[in-house]
Amino acid sequence: MVFPSQPLDGFDTPIKLRQFIQSLNECVSARSAIEVEVDPTYSEGDNNGGRWFKDAATGRVWRLIESSPGFDGVWEEVYIA
Repeated sequence: MVFPSQPLDGFDTPIKLRQFIQSLNECVSARSAIEVEVDPTYSEGDNNGGRWFKDAATGRVWRLIESSPGFDGVWEEVYIA
């Protein structure tokens, strides 16, 4: 399973979000990703929290914030100092 390393600005449908989450879970099972603890002080824009994943191959950390009313969700890289 290949880790998704391209940012996504929203999920068109709940089905696409579920499929994306399933692919992340498969990456964790295949050890190409590691789910890591969220830094509660990190906030980019108006969004914080979500689920964080580390790409086992590159060490880069990404976060998934699921969609909610008025927000389409996001998959983006986390930049930590």
